[in-house]
Amino acid sequence: MNHKAQEILLASIVIPIHNFWQRSWMVQDCLIALSQQTVSRASFEVLLVNNSPFEKNQWEDRFEGFKNKLNLKILHEPQLGSYAARNLGARLAQGKILVFIDSDCIPDSDWLENGIANLCNGNKNTIIGGRIKKLGRTAKLNCVERHEKLFTLNQRRNIYSGGFVATANLMVLRDFFGEVGPFNQNLVASGDVEWGFRAQQKGANLIYSNKVCIFHRVVSSFPDVIRRYRRKAGGHHAIRKVDARALIRKNYPGYQARRLFGFKGFLSNPEIRLNYFLRIVQKCELLFCTFGKSGLPG
Repeated sequence: MNHKAQEILLASIVIPIHNFWQRSWMVQDCLIALSQQTVSRASFEVLLVNNSPFEKNQWEDRFEGFKNKLNLKILHEPQLGSYAARNLGARLAQGKILVFIDSDCIPDSDWLENGIANLCNGNKNTIIGGRIKKLGRTAKLNCVERHEKLFTLNQRRNIYSGGFVATANLMVLRDFFGEVGPFNQNLVASGDVEWGFRAQQKGANLIYSNKVCIFHRVVSSFPDVIRRYRRKAGGHHAIRKVDARALIRKNYPGYQARRLFGFKGFLSNPEIRLNYFLRIVQKCELLFCTFGKSGLPG
């Protein structure tokens, strides 16, 4: 990529942070990887958005060393929720490209360069969803980590089956993000799904790229998995209230349950159907991963 292209295609990388003191080592790994990108430092900025009001102004000094390596800005969003934090970062971003990742992600060195190249080759409505590889705490994964590696954050499936891009690795032109509108910050989960619905209504062109790759850490304990499933169920139920059309999507578990079982009275509340479905899936997946082997790509 030539120098001129870098100056024109300035990107803004938005990273929400919550409970920094428990995750500080993950955030620092993420920033180290960003400082090693193949594009020049002048071509992008990094916006860390603190989403823990009780931690305000308590950890800026931990990033002093990165300010010499990155165009780093630290912001504070008092409203809890990662989507509120991402919205603040998007509002204050100066780049022509908005890039969303999580604080526990580690991008490949050519991640940003490949993402910018893909956006250059697409139209103004292009949304890039990069590959998400999963990392455990150690090289040897336990059964929970195998479950997470096999069944979560499959970006290819998100795009081609779910019709959305997970915010763990999403790139979009800022102008098109403005047309679609901000994330629904009243949602605690599945805000990227709801935003994807709106983006498709605006004619979004979703593109999956293996070369726009990051590593994402997965949860390692059963309580964390249960909390994630609860958030997922709550997110789907909230989406139903926001957009009733989610009920007729073929990949919506409540619809699938009614379609498979074939009777109208199957637990008439969609939230109950979804919870039952997820409970069955969770037991099957965890059982499979306990005795099986990991290794599905995505």
